[in-house]
Amino acid sequence: MIKVDNTFEINYTDQSGLSAFNRCPAKYMFSRLMGLQNSKRNTLALDYGSDMHEVLPYCYSKSTLDMAIQMFKDRWEARGHEHDDKRNVDCAENTLYDFTNTHCDGLCPYEIQHYDIKAPTKVLISKNEVPYLIDLGGPLVHAGRVDAPVKWLADDTLWALDYKTSGEVSNRFFSNFANCPQAIGYTLAMSQLTSQRFMGFIVEAIRVSKKNAESQLHLVHIKDHQIDSFITFANTTASRILLCNEKKTWPKNCAACAPYSMFGGAGYVCDYLDLCDSPDWKSMEKFYNKAEPFHPFEIDTGEENANCPPASV
Repeated sequence: MIKVDNTFEINYTDQSGLSAFNRCPAKYMFSRLMGLQNSKRNTLALDYGSDMHEVLPYCYSKSTLDMAIQMFKDRWEARGHEHDDKRNVDCAENTLYDFTNTHCDGLCPYEIQHYDIKAPTKVLISKNEVPYLIDLGGPLVHAGRVDAPVKWLADDTLWALDYKTSGEVSNRFFSNFANCPQAIGYTLAMSQLTSQRFMGFIVEAIRVSKKNAESQLHLVHIKDHQIDSFITFANTTASRILLCNEKKTWPKNCAACAPYSMFGGAGYVCDYLDLCDSPDWKSMEKFYNKAEPFHPFEIDTGEENANCPPASV
């Protein structure tokens, strides 16, 4: 158990927070509530993906391609990363050219939709992005940000689309989204906010490679029973989070310290293993950087929260 001296302000759940808490409550508290960051953590891949997310919405027209490339270049150079064979300005330019050439002039199989949806947020919203807050009927509202709601042109069905940068674009990669909180939560949120049944989640996978520039789509159909289960899962998790916060005690899940014990395969260990492996975690805290915890939403219980519909199938 990790015991702390104070409680935290917790106003909502989101898909990454749900996953983090269920993997390990202590990790959730260290990362999401305290803002502790491993000083040795390499953010290269994360930063590259974030910058791609910002500029891809401008790559559906050749008229804005040059602007997208310049936007990426400015953002990437400002980060000051050392040169990487797969993540650099030249590779990004090739990727953006390829994406544009396959998503304009009638080649894109979907059409981005625009809705007048607002949610209280502290950060700027990217082009086409939809922030949301929905009431799941539990102790906390559920928040998120959909990269783009789209209409599939072949049958006019509606989907929640998300960009994913990945070194692997394969069936193994796409199978990760079959029943994940993000896919279900985004589908539920867009259905509630628009009063139209969104069919599911589209993964727009963009390959990260020093040679190949390509993207590939994968559609994840979300069924009603999955939505029912997600609502129960999210509300149960929210109750557990609030109970841990009330007791100022956050359990450690030793099965989640490394991928082998969780999934049967080797991989990187948890960033917070040194904290949890110490008899006194506070003695190790000084070796971690401390940042403002990431809270993309500022929940307002007043008028701004009026557009927070209850969730149902």
